[in-house]
This record gives sequence, structure tokens and C-alpha cells, in this order.
Amino acid sequence: MAAKPLSGLVTGLRPVVHVRELLIEIPRRLTARARMLEGDAPETCRAVWGVLPVRSRLIHAAYSGEEVFLELPRLLDVRPENQTIYLIPGDVFYWQTRETQYMSVKKPVAEIAFAYGRQIEVRSGHSGRAAVNVFATIADGLERFAEVAADMRRKTGPLDVVVRGRERRGH
Repeated sequence: MAAKPLSGLVTGLRPVVHVRELLIEIPRRLTARARMLEGDAPETCRAVWGVLPVRSRLIHAAYSGEEVFLELPRLLDVRPENQTIYLIPGDVFYWQTRETQYMSVKKPVAEIAFAYGRQIEVRSGHSGRAAVNVFATIADGLERFAEVAADMRRKTGPLDVVVRGRERRGH
């Protein structure tokens, strides 16, 4: 008995998928590439993708440790997903609070942040540790990113940054 052909199936080919990435550029210093974790944090990835490109100042965290962040112009409509309080170098995460005290003004704050070392404990003001949505991981350029970020704390202070989205084909 002859085997029945499988309709609609082409053997030997892998499906082509679109991979979304963040390109993080600190002019005259570096460009790093981060792979978005759409399977783990789909809502956060969609929301962040929707505000790109972002031009801002990259600021070193004052209390959280080896982290730099940029402030977004508005809160994103996302629920907690792929949350952790234990970050590793290369994690890219989203954090927000509806009300924080900043320079004697209470206001909502939304940030995209980048963990560049192991000495990190995201803090939410006086309320202690904060769980964050991890939505990407730096896949290329982490070593240079860590050098520049550490220098921000010790020498340079805040730097201009541009974060863009890029979609590429992969398998």
C-alpha cells in the first residue's frame, strides 16, 4: 500500500520566523543588540515595540546597583509577566509605578532598564524590592555595554541613548 502524501507540508524546510530585536545605541560609544522574549513576555514586547524608537537619557540607577535605565514618556498598558526580582547581566526589563516621589513631585514613572552586572536589586523607593517584567536579553555587545554603564556611575553621568526596533528573518 502506497503512503498518502501529506497535503500542505513541504519536507526539509524550516519555517521562517520574524525575530524582533532592540538596537541600543549610545552615540560614539556603542551599539548593542537585544533579542525580544516574545514567547515569555508577549504583552510587554508588544507595548514596548509600540513606543519605539525612543530617544532619551540613559541614567545609572542610584539605589538598585548595576543597572541603567531610560524613562518612557508614558506608562504602558501591561500586566505582570515573566517577572523576577533576580536579574542577570543582559536582562532588559520594564518597570513602572503609578506614583513616585521625585523632586517633591508625585508622578507616574515608566522605565526600560538594563542589568549589566550581578550586583543588582531593583528597588521601588522605600517599599523595597520590585518585581519587573523581563522582556529582552542583550545578545550582542553586553561586555562593552557593561563597561560604558559602569563608567556612567564613576565618570560620565547620564548619556544620550536611542533604542530602535528591528525585525529580521530567522529560523
